[in-house]
Amino acid sequence: MSISITINDTDVRKAFAGMSALVNNQRKMMADVGDGMVSRVSRGFDKATSPYGVKWKPLSKAAKLGRLRNNKSNFKKSGRLSKRGRGSVKSGFQPLSSTGALKRSITRKAYKNSVEIGTDSDYAATHQFGRKITSKMFKGATIPARPFLPSNGLPKAWKDEMLDTMKEHMKKAMHG
Repeated sequence: MSISITINDTDVRKAFAGMSALVNNQRKMMADVGDGMVSRVSRGFDKATSPYGVKWKPLSKAAKLGRLRNNKSNFKKSGRLSKRGRGSVKSGFQPLSSTGALKRSITRKAYKNSVEIGTDSDYAATHQFGRKITSKMFKGATIPARPFLPSNGLPKAWKDEMLDTMKEHMKKAMHG
């Protein structure tokens, strides 16, 4: 004597189908993970901190003066600072923020099973790792490292956010 039971549960089958689709192509999930990472990099620029929470070294006096001189509206005809120039001085001259180009250059590229974040900026490596200036005009000057991308493993907060994003995708895949 044998007994056979067949369970036909469409909800379970839908959950398996959703998980199977997610496992076979994670591009949307990877895109969302990448968007979260790009957002974290952007917040680092806003706070002038590395992905690990370390404050960036402030601009040197020479860099601040150079930034002021690059915009004529910072000065009156008399050579004194204009209202705009005084505002720039009060703002503290946050590093890597004068044009916002480097911050805007951070992108993500999602693949089937992975995601990349990075930049194609020519000067990104100088700011990420620092550099000693070799020209005669600035002999001995150094641009300090102001890391904006993780380079020593992902910070815990980044990992936690990534896992939360992945869990949300798994829930959606299972429950439609």
